[in-house]
Amino acid sequence: MYRRAIGIDLGGTQVRAALVDDTGTVLRRAATRTDVAGGPAAVMAQFRNLIEEVTDDKSLGSLSGIGVCAPGPLDSLTGTFIHIPTLPGWENFPLRDELAAALGRPVVLEGDAIAACYGEWRFGAGRGLDHLLYVTVSTGIGGGVVSDGRLLHGRRGMTAHVGHFRLARKCHPAGDEPRCSCGAAGCFEAFAAGTALDRRAREAALAHPGSSLARLTA
Repeated sequence: MYRRAIGIDLGGTQVRAALVDDTGTVLRRAATRTDVAGGPAAVMAQFRNLIEEVTDDKSLGSLSGIGVCAPGPLDSLTGTFIHIPTLPGWENFPLRDELAAALGRPVVLEGDAIAACYGEWRFGAGRGLDHLLYVTVSTGIGGGVVSDGRLLHGRRGMTAHVGHFRLARKCHPAGDEPRCSCGAAGCFEAFAAGTALDRRAREAALAHPGSSLARLTA
């Protein structure tokens, strides 16, 4: 019988949970909108509800652990959030230990982009590769790296945190770059994350009311 685990993806827009086995097969999945305003307590309750949706008595007994991925920065070594711009109120929250105590199962906390990079390397498009760069675009932008057949983390999991690279654009003079959720100006995430693309599309639609984009926006 295959071992089973729960995977939880905590994002600024959605929380997703899945029951998986050690071949990478997703057996069941569920999702809900993230209760950002409710903070850690509300989201922990969402974790428990989603886990109940994807498990039964049989699968609960065979669970080897729970893996949680979330946007960073976070410290995967200590299982603690550092500061998540898209999830206010989570600063220094020890999610790994809190969730392990609540559920009675081992918990691993990982940056979402590093976890996704590992998934592609182990089970997806990156299988068999010694070198891999992964970039994900969602509410924010993140990245992960495999180098010489090894998944990289760096200090406090900050390797390949590409969303907060500062970009220089001729069309955005100094002082006029878009403001990122982290507080800095001109980050890659501020230009090209899902929320940024939505904002820029709406601005372009307003500037060109006769365009196809304006009709789609309406």
